Amino acid sequence: TQLIDQLEALLPADFDQWENVTYIEPFVGGGAMLFYMLQTHSNIKSAIINDINPDLTTCYKVVRDNPSALVESLTEMQKAYYALPSEETRKDFYLTMRDEFNTKRLDPIRNTTLFFFLNRTCFNGLYRVNKSGLFNVPFGRYETPTICDPNTIYADSELLQKVEILTGDYQETLTHAKGNTLFYFDPPYRPLNNTSSFNDYTKEAFNDKEQERLKEFCDTITKMGYIFFLSNSDGYSHNQDMFFDHLYARYTINRVSASRMVNSNPLKRGKLSELVITNSKLPDYIPISYVYSSYKLLGEVMRKVPLNKLKIDKERLSFANDIYQETVDNIVYNFHEEGWEPIYIDSDYCIRDGQQRFTAAKKMGLKYIDAILLNTENSTIQRYDKQ
Repeated sequence: TQLIDQLEALLPADFDQWENVTYIEPFVGGGAMLFYMLQTHSNIKSAIINDINPDLTTCYKVVRDNPSALVESLTEMQKAYYALPSEETRKDFYLTMRDEFNTKRLDPIRNTTLFFFLNRTCFNGLYRVNKSGLFNVPFGRYETPTICDPNTIYADSELLQKVEILTGDYQETLTHAKGNTLFYFDPPYRPLNNTSSFNDYTKEAFNDKEQERLKEFCDTITKMGYIFFLSNSDGYSHNQDMFFDHLYARYTINRVSASRMVNSNPLKRGKLSELVITNSKLPDYIPISYVYSSYKLLGEVMRKVPLNKLKIDKERLSFANDIYQETVDNIVYNFHEEGWEPIYIDSDYCIRDGQQRFTAAKKMGLKYIDAILLNTENSTIQRYDKQ
């Protein structure tokens, strides 16, 4: 990833003072952030990584537990490949190794050897599988790629000694969170257009429903008091798609610049805006997304009203005046921007309706909220269709 420096800058200011940190990466992928964090922050005493791809997690386990055997096997593979006399013979060799890898009946050392080999010799270093889970990237036409890098393997093996490696659904990582835990999510990116293939990472589709499920998992992490960072594509900067801006409205959304060199079209490589979303520093204001016709009928739409100006007089509330903790918690921990409505107030900033949302806003640490200043004290509060 090209985001490391910017992610580092977004970490909590006191992160290096945290003690006995557990670092969890539920979509580990290539592990660039993992290895950076382990090398840079000595207060990380344990780490949990997970991926749904068993070939990838087997690779991490082999590097951790059997680096010497892997180096020996990769060295032999590299010698065999370098000895091939032509591009045609190298392509035939590549396709033979790809077929063997796709049998899925290999021991861990051989499987990881082929995993490395295919990564270094396939087209553009892509990892892509078909619906059957079979690796299908074509030959990359490289004559002498570095297939075996002993120094890196041994260095990574040493760092991985404190890492537990899981294979499965990312939500299973939550059972390993304790004390000072930091999550970093680098899920399959949401496509910027119909031809994007960021999410062709495994045979399992990571569609919008999966993105929403991941957001709900982030809500759970937040409720439990843990910190998370999440990176994903920036649809708004690309084509005004507000999917993530709406989905993560409760959280802080940072737009950062990242380089993407993996793309079959060279014109599409280069700098892109990406998102880094976190609960480390939450926003102090969440505006309403829609202005309903009833709002203007009832009164003036007031943006960004300071919470400390508002007050509750139970005698003046239009509806039931009790504040229900279950309702407040549902707003806070299952936040959806589409359901975030303004509160209704009188001219002296006394709340007429919306005491649950007002209480939730305070719990979320907001300083401001949108409100409707009612035309008269006897206004009837109703909701109609969106304008």
